[in-house]
Amino acid sequence: MLINDPVYGREEINEPVLVDLIISADFKRLEKLHQFGIPPKYFCHIKYSFTRQAHSLGVMILLKRLGANSEEQVAGLLHDISTTAFSHVIDTFVGDAVSENFQDKRHLKFMESSSVLPILKYYGLDYKRIVNLDNFPILEQKAPKLCADRVDYTLQEIVAERNFVSDIDSLETSLRVVRNEIIFNNINSAEIFAKKLFKI
Repeated sequence: MLINDPVYGREEINEPVLVDLIISADFKRLEKLHQFGIPPKYFCHIKYSFTRQAHSLGVMILLKRLGANSEEQVAGLLHDISTTAFSHVIDTFVGDAVSENFQDKRHLKFMESSSVLPILKYYGLDYKRIVNLDNFPILEQKAPKLCADRVDYTLQEIVAERNFVSDIDSLETSLRVVRNEIIFNNINSAEIFAKKLFKI
């Protein structure tokens, strides 16, 4: 399967489990969900957007390029599978607007009734381990540490708003994993990324 990603370019996905998850109904559902919860034409301050599907694919690709194993790539692909129609906007009404954790709280329950569960079982993957993101340090870290989730949505925003686009290749290629933590290998890339992240 060939993915044409706005951040990472062309990426060939050959792992059968990843291909089957990408074509599953619940993963395809993410194509209709905007990262910010409401389509950009309804925002007064955000005029660009990308989907949860694009972000999830980006996280998986980034994990692959950083050398994460296939289990962590699966976790990255599925980390937003339980996102609701309004994304983190829902936390204002039924969750915690500060921690934005409504999706995380329903992640396991959603997974248990989703179209991805039989796929995970078929490939011998423990879905309870997959939904526990503490098992995957490259995928998820608490701020201010970098992780594939935080790095990807920042890079996706940079491309979506056409800001620093000329630097996107150098940002991605300067990422490294050292002792299960993502770092930049040069100050210039780290500074560009930090300036963008602080604007989010």
